[in-house]
Amino acid sequence: MSKPTWEIIEAIVLILIAASALLGNCMIILAFVIGPRAIKTFTNYFVVNLAVADLMVVCLSLPFWIASRLDYELIDGRVRKFFDALDILCGTTSILNLTAISLERMYAVKFPARHFNLSPHPVIGVIALTWTTGLFFTITQYPATSGKSVRWYTCFIFTMAFLIPLLIIVGSYWITFHCAVSTLRINSKRELKVAKTISVIITLFFFCWSPFFIVNMIFAFCEGINCTKLPRWLVDVTKVMHYSNSMMNFFVYGHRSPDFRRSFKAFFHCNFRPLQRRVHR
Repeated sequence: MSKPTWEIIEAIVLILIAASALLGNCMIILAFVIGPRAIKTFTNYFVVNLAVADLMVVCLSLPFWIASRLDYELIDGRVRKFFDALDILCGTTSILNLTAISLERMYAVKFPARHFNLSPHPVIGVIALTWTTGLFFTITQYPATSGKSVRWYTCFIFTMAFLIPLLIIVGSYWITFHCAVSTLRINSKRELKVAKTISVIITLFFFCWSPFFIVNMIFAFCEGINCTKLPRWLVDVTKVMHYSNSMMNFFVYGHRSPDFRRSFKAFFHCNFRPLQRRVHR
């Protein structure tokens, strides 16, 4: 297969991903805004925040990547660096958001009474913190210009924005499942179901993003002739994989969450009145 043919196929796949992600994430946000009161949980605050980050990827970062794959010379170096920063901001914010979701689920199961009386303000504060931290990770990339500084920054992002959050997520869900399974409370069964749904999202996130981080580490530390043997298509595939994660939350929630599923069906049937009546009860 010739290189131009591969790039055209890649662009078509990315356009389909962008269209699906745009529709799906807009529906998640709309479902939260006009959906039933039951959908406005603390967990879903983070889900909506995740949808916002995914929309930024679809509307800002992904079109740039498609354009650069079709004509690399078309994109100015400064513009390329700006959109690389958007990639980092949205990606790291998504990871931090999933970390926050795992900690919120653990808190809900381990301390149900405290979680029940929790106000939205701490949740909003944590959401703001995810974007602030993501912005910090993004800004720190600009001094990384030489080989040594690029390697340092790659290690920094891999450790702080992927490895440590992954360990926190795994630890939090181990505690969540252990607490929920070891008790007989009805609420714990409900929390366990929510935790399973979020665990599917996290598994998909890990599957889509880990190849990208691993390949980045390989390219950062690879030296000499061995680097030239690494195929370019490997980078392209990992980019397609991590962009595809932006459309997956809609399918997971459409399948596993009754409240989101009910809202999505209302959208497709243009039947919003039952949802709106439920909100005002």
